[in-house]
Amino acid sequence: MEGLMKIKNNIRDFLRNHDEIVGPVLRFCWCFIVFFTIRQLFGYSEIMSRPAVIFLMAVLCSVLPDGFLFFVGGIVMAVNSFAVTMEAGAVFIVLFILVYCFYVKFFPRYAYAVMLMMVCYLLHIPYAAPIILGLVAGIGGMIPAASGIVLYYFADTLREISKLPALESEADQLKSVELIVNTFSGNKEMFAAILIACVTVLVTGLIKKFSFDYSMYVAIAAGAITNILMAVVAGAVLSANVDILPVVLGTLVGIVAAFVVRIFMGFLDYQHTEHVEYEDDDYYYYVKAVPKLDSEKQD
Repeated sequence: MEGLMKIKNNIRDFLRNHDEIVGPVLRFCWCFIVFFTIRQLFGYSEIMSRPAVIFLMAVLCSVLPDGFLFFVGGIVMAVNSFAVTMEAGAVFIVLFILVYCFYVKFFPRYAYAVMLMMVCYLLHIPYAAPIILGLVAGIGGMIPAASGIVLYYFADTLREISKLPALESEADQLKSVELIVNTFSGNKEMFAAILIACVTVLVTGLIKKFSFDYSMYVAIAAGAITNILMAVVAGAVLSANVDILPVVLGTLVGIVAAFVVRIFMGFLDYQHTEHVEYEDDDYYYYVKAVPKLDSEKQD
């Protein structure tokens, strides 16, 4: 434990001392990963798929707020959708407006959750994301996570449409519309993925909020169990084809990633928990204060 704390503190001090350089570099890396993911999932526009364009967009978004990354990413996905068919582009515009309205209205801080789901799908570990989001974003990560899943399955539908031999023919245009409609009306795998992600984020986020000792670690364990159980339940209830092996592997990755996040959030010293009571003119407060372990203070 002490070794982990020292490593964490060394990394923390390095980041603080070089924040002017490290911060933008890390943001650039995240933005580049996002645009690279969009290129892999929506890479139908030659201009938007060029490495130089991806690099420039990543540089631009790395110095602007997170919401701008989400907005620019939406524009890039829209251009790629129109490059497939006009119908697909029009549907994406409506879809993105709905996602953006939910994001702006209810969850403005969690735009990264939408992109994280898509990145995890590209890495073939989509079931790792709900545990991480439940720990970091709490229950507020449910809708953004579901939105990321919908965007991924829309990208998967575009891939099927792009394989049609002659999109200029009326028959193939009708076929493309049929594929899009089926994605949002009869894709049981998508609905199962949304159900698994939302319930896992909900369980992890709720338990994390409880004040009992080690609630963070219990939340991670509960989220992992829920992830696997919901895969079985969703597959049975929705008659969807849910492969358990990717769920288990993704859950293991999610557990490791969640513990890494927890380490950088700080270790808690539950043995020195303090309970404080005070009042003002309107309320009487009961406060539970759990100090963070700090190897430098121990030294």
